[in-house]
Amino acid sequence: MKAALHHPRAPTRARVCWVLGQRGDSAAIPDLLLMLKDEDVYVRIAALKALVRIGDNSLPPVLQEAANNPGLIIRLAAAQLWKPHEWTAIWKRLKEEQQVNKA
Repeated sequence: MKAALHHPRAPTRARVCWVLGQRGDSAAIPDLLLMLKDEDVYVRIAALKALVRIGDNSLPPVLQEAANNPGLIIRLAAAQLWKPHEWTAIWKRLKEEQQVNKA
């Protein structure tokens, strides 16, 4: 299974992350943490979701880092996974940032 994390196709890597999360095996955490650096945004999101599903003490810093990621999709995924109740406030802040950048 770990070998498939290096598959050339991103959808395959994302699917493997999902499977590892479904299994809930904490032994997969180091591999999933590495997948957070994958070139494909959807692989990174799948890895993030898998880590949340498995749960771990190292998760809050990982989610905090993802919440500060320059990529909007990763920030939104982290916001939904980390503090769903703050989703509205984060979305508002992102829209405000977008308005400032347009000016």
